[in-house]
Amino acid sequence: MLQDNRKTVLVKTAITFVILFTTLLIIQFSFGKTRENYLGDPWEYAAIGDSLFASGHFNLLDIESPITVWGGGDYRGYVFPVLLGVCGHIDQIFGLNCTWWIVSSFIYAGLFLVYFKFIKDAGIRKTSDFSVIRNLIPFGFVLVFFYGLITNALTDMLAALLAIAAAEVLLLAIRSTGRKKYLYFFLTGMVSYLAYNIRTIYMLEVFGMVITAVISEVILLKKEDVVSLVEKVKRLCSAFVLMFAGFYFAALPQVYLNYSRYNSLSPKVRVNGLFAQQLWWGIGITKYGTYVGNDGIHDVPMKFIDATGMAIQKAFESEGYEISLKTYILAFLKYPVDFISILWKHLWNALFVMFPETFIEDLTKDRSLYVILGLCIVILFIFLLYDDIKNGIKEISLSSILIVGSLLLPSIAILFGALEERFLIVLYLLIYGRVSDYQKNGKKSRQDIFSLLIKIAIGLVIAFTAISVEGGIMAGLKGIDGIVPLTFNGK
Repeated sequence: MLQDNRKTVLVKTAITFVILFTTLLIIQFSFGKTRENYLGDPWEYAAIGDSLFASGHFNLLDIESPITVWGGGDYRGYVFPVLLGVCGHIDQIFGLNCTWWIVSSFIYAGLFLVYFKFIKDAGIRKTSDFSVIRNLIPFGFVLVFFYGLITNALTDMLAALLAIAAAEVLLLAIRSTGRKKYLYFFLTGMVSYLAYNIRTIYMLEVFGMVITAVISEVILLKKEDVVSLVEKVKRLCSAFVLMFAGFYFAALPQVYLNYSRYNSLSPKVRVNGLFAQQLWWGIGITKYGTYVGNDGIHDVPMKFIDATGMAIQKAFESEGYEISLKTYILAFLKYPVDFISILWKHLWNALFVMFPETFIEDLTKDRSLYVILGLCIVILFIFLLYDDIKNGIKEISLSSILIVGSLLLPSIAILFGALEERFLIVLYLLIYGRVSDYQKNGKKSRQDIFSLLIKIAIGLVIAFTAISVEGGIMAGLKGIDGIVPLTFNGK
């Protein structure tokens, strides 16, 4: 019986992979951007990828960015430029323009399968049975709200899925024994480094997962798992050393690059001050986007300005303060009420995904459908989360909670900065995963009906408040005077 169940799961997994891969491939061949149409980050990553073959063959030491900021021309990690560069080189050899479409579709399809497993293993999805339809629901939401991350050669989707994969492997490590445990800890370090190398903000997840591993291996032991202090120290060292070894192993190309150029054996991506800069931008910019149209009115990039935040920035910059974490903290301590007001807007702003194309060509397009559908999904998630807590979150292990918390650390940190919708993709993947598990309650008692009415009322209040706050944010778009045609008053 068990063998039959495994065969069924394998068949369903294979069917799901084929559907995912085929769908992604169709989308890429229908709407994917070719290299000559790359803009912004994809253009830069392609240029960095091309530099790897500047000598006629692959040479990591030739890596160079046309944009020399944040610590030099190699301020991007090696992983994504290598992927894009190799695909571009294959295209050049065979006269193609689709290698990246095929490679990325295959990688994303595989990582989405890991994502489906994670939301089940972590307890985000309550239903344990493998369901093809249920898995396709969050995938469909991603294609609706974030299709620009698929059709453009961007890092966000790959980094997010790798971060989730690292969380899943850590979950397996904590629940395994023997050699498997050691292998999974090593793989956790490897996969987490790949996510960090692609998007450096995921270093926060790495820190969180190391702490989670230590707590799980030393403190959160089963009642029957009575171990000595020596055994606890052994577990602690094993988890830390193996994760570090995996992390460093995946970082070897970056270490080689850093040693050759800077005489340093550090695995660090040389992004000097970027996180502090993102936080500083977030004071005066409530929302951020990239407009690539040309109507003669709007600035590129899109900046939704907060007047109070801009005043705080000017006050500190006029006094000669350099942009740093220290300056950000000092500004917060000096203007705590204003900061809370700004962060309050950021929080509500995170409920909206209105620009799924990522690179926006038409600002007058009616976004009302995205606003309504997106709010409904988030509000449903809030109620499901409330029900989970009410019914007993004890069903979910503390290790799972810590892992999910570690996974969300980058998204939480980004809320303080200049917010771009694509930066919150991990948060929304978890939201879509929970909503896909929604099951209608068959009971129709008066209490259930009354509870439903209360939820509808609360949902309307949340929606009204969110739209009101977002309306004010939209009015801060630089270059707009009067009505902002971004939500309900478009074409």
